[in-house]
Amino acid sequence: MNLKENYLGNDHVCFFYLKQGLETNTSIQQLNLSNNNLDLNHRIMDYLKDILISETSFQQLDLSSNKLGRDEVYFLGLQKEIGINTSIFNLDLSNNDIGKNELNMHHFKEALQAYNSIKQLNLNKNFLGKNENMFYLKKALKSTHQS
Repeated sequence: MNLKENYLGNDHVCFFYLKQGLETNTSIQQLNLSNNNLDLNHRIMDYLKDILISETSFQQLDLSSNKLGRDEVYFLGLQKEIGINTSIFNLDLSNNDIGKNELNMHHFKEALQAYNSIKQLNLNKNFLGKNENMFYLKKALKSTHQS
């Protein structure tokens, strides 16, 4: 299901209806929510977390270009829910400003270590070019490889 660039982050009621439909859907394997301004509304972030812990069967999840790293509290919660969802094999978090906050990277490292099912991860354009960020990414990749 491709919902790219639909401004879903601008209206939490619309996203609530989407959440209700997706929570019980077990046939959709790909969900593209890229470029939807999901960072604009905390309710939407809560709804997204609800979708991720429901009985969905997404194998591919694209959350790129939503600036999810701007709010470390909600980003931390989102990471935990992605880690719980074991059906996701392909995760796109590119262009989300994850590396702009060192706390995000610390928690992201922990979440990556828990993502046993993730086989393809896109972190393009996340400001990872700082020593601290690469340190956390290195630790996450090492422990994931050893599992």
